Amino acid sequence: MGQCFAAPFSKPAACPKPNRIVGGSEASRGEFPWQVSLRENNEHFCGAAILTEKWLVSAAHCFTEFQDPAMWAAYTGTTSLRGSDSGAVKMGIARIIPHPSYNTDTADYDVAVLELKRPVSFTKYIQPVCLPDAGHHFPTSKKCLISGWGYLKEDFLVKPEYLQKATVELLDQTLCSSLYSHVLTDRMLCAGYLEGKIDSCQGDSGGPLVCQEPSGKFFLAGIVSWGIGCAEARRPGVYTRQVRHRGLEQPALVEGVPARGPFQPNLVWDSVILWLCTTKDCHDQQVGLGQMPHTSALPCPCSDLLV
Repeated sequence: MGQCFAAPFSKPAACPKPNRIVGGSEASRGEFPWQVSLRENNEHFCGAAILTEKWLVSAAHCFTEFQDPAMWAAYTGTTSLRGSDSGAVKMGIARIIPHPSYNTDTADYDVAVLELKRPVSFTKYIQPVCLPDAGHHFPTSKKCLISGWGYLKEDFLVKPEYLQKATVELLDQTLCSSLYSHVLTDRMLCAGYLEGKIDSCQGDSGGPLVCQEPSGKFFLAGIVSWGIGCAEARRPGVYTRQVRHRGLEQPALVEGVPARGPFQPNLVWDSVILWLCTTKDCHDQQVGLGQMPHTSALPCPCSDLLV
């Protein structure tokens, strides 16, 4: 597998939120090569991001109603919902795995991974997003990007033909929690602006919030999860946090994943990876996670799930 994507341009562009991009602009082809359109019965329904040749990540709430993988298809390599350019690739979904702790009432642990029926081939227009490690810090006020095919306005229920992008600002957790009556959990983060005007919207759910680092690489900071309205003042977008966390009780970890033994993960990505590694019949294979973008190789039980 290749490295995670480093953009040919230097400035961050935009980020996705629960179901739409409001106040954004049209993205260029290849600008967000990890972007995926998830379609239910041929209609765009949610976004997702490419993790590896076989795995995507999205929001668990996208699959509350439609859980049969046969009802879904994933499209990537294009900015057009019609897939009119030659690089568009349609991918079948083999499995949908919501986080086992996902709470439909609170939207806590709003993350799911999707296994593709066949590995997708990486090209100039199809690349994995980088995953942040345990020490990766996304500072408050950092400008990051959202992208998606969600509604352009809250009261204008028409999806754009072409992928939209917008720049949003990471907000202070305590401030955002106060705006939402203190219902935010540690698995959530906020991005947007207090004055509103730029936000994700219906149709952007499950899509990526990415932040560019000096290396030029884009790291997945969050997944579009929920919010009140779209681009309303003092109602920023809420995203599922994607920083992997090292366990305090078990320091001998690589990239937040234990090689052997029990582990008590307390942030989203650890939980998902650990769950994937421990819920399938294991044959004691020593398959590394080195194929995960920006992740060191290590022996993980059942890591064949991530090959």
